[in-house]
Amino acid sequence: MAAVQDRWTLMDQQGNELKRFRITAELETASSLHIGASETVEHDLIKNDDGTPVQINALITGAGGLPIIPGSTIKGRFLARLRERGVDSALLETLFGKGHDRETEDQGRGGRAEFHDAPLCHRLSGARHFPYWRPERQIWVKAQTAVDRHRGTALRRSLRYTEMVPPGVRFRLTITGCMTDAEADVLFALLEDLGDPRQACSFGGAGADGNGTMRLFGRPEVYCLDRSGILGWLASFEKGGNGGMAMTAAALLQADTVQRRADKVRQAWQPPDVGPRLHVELRFSGPFLVNDPSRNTPDITQAPDMVPLVDEDGNPMLPASSFRGALRAQAERIIRTLGGRCCDTSSPCRPLGSSDKVGELCLACQVFGAPGWGTTLHIQGFTCTSVFRREQEQTFVAIDRFHGGCKEGALYTIRHAESPRFEGHLVIDPRMPAWGRGLLALVFRDLREGDITFGLGAGKGYGVVDAAVVQDMAELEPYVEAFREQCRQHQGMADCHSAPSPQPLRDHDLAEIPPAEEAPGETFLNPYHFVPIREPDTGSWLARDELDSSCCHSHGFYRQQVDDRPLYHGRLTCLLETETPLFIGATGDSSVPSRIENYRLGNRIAIPAASLRGMLSSLAEAASNSAMRVLHQGILSYRKKAKNALREIGMIVLRDGKRFILPLVPLMEVTKLRHAYTDPAMKHFLDDKNSWSPRCNRVYYLGRDGNQIPAETRGAGMRPGILRLLGREGRHDALQNKKHEYFIEIPERYVDQDHCFDYRMFIRDRARNGTLVPISPVAWERYHCLAEERTLSQKNDPELREDKACASLKWLPFHPKGRVRERDPENDVCHLSLRHGDLVFYAEQNRVVSEISFSAIWRSRVETSDSYQAVTVDCFVPKELRPFNRDRRAISPAELLFGFVELDESEHSTEKSRYEQMAFAGKVRLSAGLPVEDVEDSALLEPKPIVLKALSSPKPPSPPFYFVMRDGSGAYIAKKDLSPDRHRIKGRKHYLHGLRQRGNPDRVQSLDRYGHATETAANPPWETCHPEERPQIKVRVQPVRRKTKFFFHLDFSNLSRWELGLLCYVLRPTACFRHKLGMGKPLGLGSVRIDIASLQLIDRVRRYGTDDLTAGRYNMGGHFNASCLDLLPQQDSPAPDDSGAAPDPGTLRQDFVKTMDETVFRALDLLGNPAHVQRPVHYPQVREMDIEDQTFLWFVDNDKQWKDALQPLTSSSTQLPPLTRRNKR
Repeated sequence: MAAVQDRWTLMDQQGNELKRFRITAELETASSLHIGASETVEHDLIKNDDGTPVQINALITGAGGLPIIPGSTIKGRFLARLRERGVDSALLETLFGKGHDRETEDQGRGGRAEFHDAPLCHRLSGARHFPYWRPERQIWVKAQTAVDRHRGTALRRSLRYTEMVPPGVRFRLTITGCMTDAEADVLFALLEDLGDPRQACSFGGAGADGNGTMRLFGRPEVYCLDRSGILGWLASFEKGGNGGMAMTAAALLQADTVQRRADKVRQAWQPPDVGPRLHVELRFSGPFLVNDPSRNTPDITQAPDMVPLVDEDGNPMLPASSFRGALRAQAERIIRTLGGRCCDTSSPCRPLGSSDKVGELCLACQVFGAPGWGTTLHIQGFTCTSVFRREQEQTFVAIDRFHGGCKEGALYTIRHAESPRFEGHLVIDPRMPAWGRGLLALVFRDLREGDITFGLGAGKGYGVVDAAVVQDMAELEPYVEAFREQCRQHQGMADCHSAPSPQPLRDHDLAEIPPAEEAPGETFLNPYHFVPIREPDTGSWLARDELDSSCCHSHGFYRQQVDDRPLYHGRLTCLLETETPLFIGATGDSSVPSRIENYRLGNRIAIPAASLRGMLSSLAEAASNSAMRVLHQGILSYRKKAKNALREIGMIVLRDGKRFILPLVPLMEVTKLRHAYTDPAMKHFLDDKNSWSPRCNRVYYLGRDGNQIPAETRGAGMRPGILRLLGREGRHDALQNKKHEYFIEIPERYVDQDHCFDYRMFIRDRARNGTLVPISPVAWERYHCLAEERTLSQKNDPELREDKACASLKWLPFHPKGRVRERDPENDVCHLSLRHGDLVFYAEQNRVVSEISFSAIWRSRVETSDSYQAVTVDCFVPKELRPFNRDRRAISPAELLFGFVELDESEHSTEKSRYEQMAFAGKVRLSAGLPVEDVEDSALLEPKPIVLKALSSPKPPSPPFYFVMRDGSGAYIAKKDLSPDRHRIKGRKHYLHGLRQRGNPDRVQSLDRYGHATETAANPPWETCHPEERPQIKVRVQPVRRKTKFFFHLDFSNLSRWELGLLCYVLRPTACFRHKLGMGKPLGLGSVRIDIASLQLIDRVRRYGTDDLTAGRYNMGGHFNASCLDLLPQQDSPAPDDSGAAPDPGTLRQDFVKTMDETVFRALDLLGNPAHVQRPVHYPQVREMDIEDQTFLWFVDNDKQWKDALQPLTSSSTQLPPLTRRNKR
């Protein structure tokens, strides 16, 4: 028996018994995990702009498509972990094996431990917050993009999607093998190590950003088959039994035994070699958003355009990758500022083949990582620690510089977290060079001072850090000088070029115009006028192809000077005081009139940064004659006059690939159904009837009397016919006398036994007789162009956005009842295209159809005189003043200050993929405006809510108001005569201030219902006298009081002296200039005064290169307005060492004014100074008519009789051009 026993004893070379082990455990994801499969997959909700599926980096999966952790991944990560713990290399080679050695040509060998693939063993259940969550596969999809360091915008083609396993999913780990107890104990210890939250292990990609962290769940199960077990297993066969596989005889080790053996091994391990651990706390000052695109899907009605990424508790998230990206971008900016060598996203460092060549990487890559070299800064995730208030929503609009309204398609809503706080940890890898810690010290100082923003919308005041605490930062500060020396030794500063600044046009200042005397008589001022545009001198603009890394405007560095011209960095702090009530809205309710709440930041009334940015950027464009950053590119259409109504009715026929009209008159008699919506019986009949179409094919019968109601069955003396009904919603009151409802007689022989119209035979017969009239391509295209314009104008209608079935009769153009519209999912609208069998109105010339519509009175458009092609607004604007597009050759000053995005004019996806759209983030960042005093709402707001008058204005084209002759004369222009060959736009729309009271210029004069300035008028010009009339187009608000003070600031970088002068000008163009801000500007609301309280400058090269870390931020000193010193926020108050080295904003302003076009200066002076308003300001109206009622009358009579025009402003203008109240025609 002894011999038998020896036979079943397996020993290693040292005489230790080898036993068969099976170790199982569950590993749980503590953070999201990605282990790639080197292939891509698709997701039905993730599409490219052209609708094609996005290719997503796929997870490696096993049976059933569920994620797995490959055994090779487990083996590799466990081996690395044990090496970190200093485990004997010979033991590790025995346990894990040895790979091929090229130098010794050793082929390697396998190890004793066998690592199996770990399948998913525990699913998450229920709805999850993870983006694009797929519960059946237990994966979500992560979206990431890179930022172009020089332009500050998303890097082209950098958006990538990756499948991830969420936290809380468990995998079953299995390790088997024949090994000694000592070798098995190492694996026991390793698993126990994973059970320690401080010693979690990461698997897969992006572990430095906290991804792939795994922890032990529960206790491991260990089965051991030793000599006695084998003998027992063999004995079961001798007894005639079936012992099964050998491991069925293995003994289960007790959990405490396994832990005791593991603890003994762990005691001998060396602690992990980790660097300093930094605790980071971030407090955001306002809105914060990291977008989750999966929460805005087509099946979510009225969802915001952007919504925050949240955790399972609904709190906002700051992904480690977002934090790392922002930190690295600022680190690179500091390196470049000091002249250090640093790659960028367009020309990255080459992949590293060996760690001993790390010196070949640029300084940023040595710290933050590159292909072949892992990062030396590990981020262990951020969690939201604030008591989270519910998500807030903010709606943004892009105001068209020409017509002053919201640009079509530029209205969007963002849902954001407000003022969240986050905490996280950073771990510095021992591989980080000492100078890298010095770089981090400078980066963290910038973080504390608000130079680094996170998430989306930095230009709109989002993602701004109000306070940052980096604990143990003192450990980094001694290494700052080492970093500076590293930059001196590894120079890599690229050459820098700058565009010349505009030269002065005169050597003297332009003077303000004294106000004209009070103007008597029946005259008034239109609520808006225009700042003229001039043909730009682009010689001083930046060439399109020079917006690169060597450009002085690049966000990749801070430049101190270029070509011996200083560049400025710093902050302008401003005091804003309301001179009339001010209202900026947030969200409204469903009441009528709708009650709109004031915008708030936290719990305080505030002015959004986006509103301040829009106000200042539009003025900067006008003052510098820059490009119009927002300009609607749509066609110019207008309603035709009643005398030009279409008279003929016909049927659309599509035959043999060609388009025709089959005339129905005079072939058949058409009867208008009288009193269609006033006679109860007729209304009842029409209620459930549809207009005839091939889809709604029904014949009715009518006598000769048009007052009769059509019958559904034939009667004596009745004739058959079909109905043509335009629909009733919205028209049964206002348009009841226009008789859009017709009974069209059809020949008896085309009526079948089911009372259906045999229209196919009817068309064949008429075609043989030559009755069909061809439709011209121009007429067909013109109808669809005009119809699409009308439909798209309703894109933001909340009610119609819910109409997924296209069933609403409110869609424009009106469609015949029962007619099915076509859904456009991209624009979320319902189009009305012409189809075979449609009954339409038309006109023909020379036996060719020249006009088509569903309504007799339709629209026309401005067209070219030769080809009849539609003319868009930009055709009336000089090419270089149009929004940035592929034909532009230079970038205007305002675009560089406030940023731009090139228009997407590509129609085909292949063209889009070849052409790179340009974008630039701008060099100015604004804060929100906050009240100077922290007081209750009652001290800031008007005593009670008011209902505002409805805004009213002629929409373009309205040539007498919006256009001017090319020679600059103000002659009347008829709509039909408007042509880009003879006319141009009048300029950039600017709203006038309200008329001030005589003897009390601090207050706005009230107007009576006819627009006269009288002492007895009860309401200010913005408050309606008729809150009960048309309440659905009015709003109820409670504005901010007069004399309320707010502070806001602008941070800027890389500005030339001329650009800084432009910025100072737009903040306060002249002593008497007042800005217009917020809602109700045409009504007199929102007149505000802005004073520059301080200008503080930073020498960035000195700050990073020589200044002590405790030195003041504004090391070039500042210029302070003495009248505002007591009101300045603490962080913007002058420090004890502030000197007067900063230039005077007034001097900078005057230097800029010397380069201004005199006509532009004169226009802004007249429009911005309230003293120039000497007449009542209101929308045009005829004499003795209520200025809130039928505001179209003045324009109708003017086109017919008076031919008045809004006269343009010129360099010789001395007053604002008035209009005259005339008697109603």
